[in-house]
Amino acid sequence: MNEDYPALNIITKILKGIAILIIVLAIIGLFLGIKWMNDYSLRESGIYLIIGSVVVGIIGSIPWFAYAELIQLLIRIESNTRNMYRSTTEDLHNGISNDTNFSYSEWIKQNPNKSINDYYRTLQSKSKK
Repeated sequence: MNEDYPALNIITKILKGIAILIIVLAIIGLFLGIKWMNDYSLRESGIYLIIGSVVVGIIGSIPWFAYAELIQLLIRIESNTRNMYRSTTEDLHNGISNDTNFSYSEWIKQNPNKSINDYYRTLQSKSKK
C-alpha cells in the first residue's frame, strides 16, 4: 500500500479489525447458540442467537471490509493519477523543449478541427524524433 497516507492506512487497518471482531463475535454467538440448543429451556433463545449471529456476522462485517477496501482503492487511484501526471508532464516538457515555438494557441490556429489530445500526440511524436 502507498506510504503517502499513513493515517488512512491506519484507518484501513482499524476498519478491517472491526470487521474481523464482528465475525469473531458472531462465531462465538453461533457456538453459544448451538450450546443453548442442547438445553430444553434455552432452545428457542439458542435458535434466535444462531440466526442473529449468522445474519449480524455476515451483514455486519461486509460494510466494514468495504469501507477499508474503498479507502485502499482511493489511495491507489490517487497514486496512479499522480504517476500518470508525472509521466505525461515529463513527456510534454521533453516535447516542448525540442521545439519551443510550438505552443498550443499557434497549433490550434493551424488545426482548428482537432482537439487538445491531438496536440499532445503531436508533441509526443515530436519528442520521439
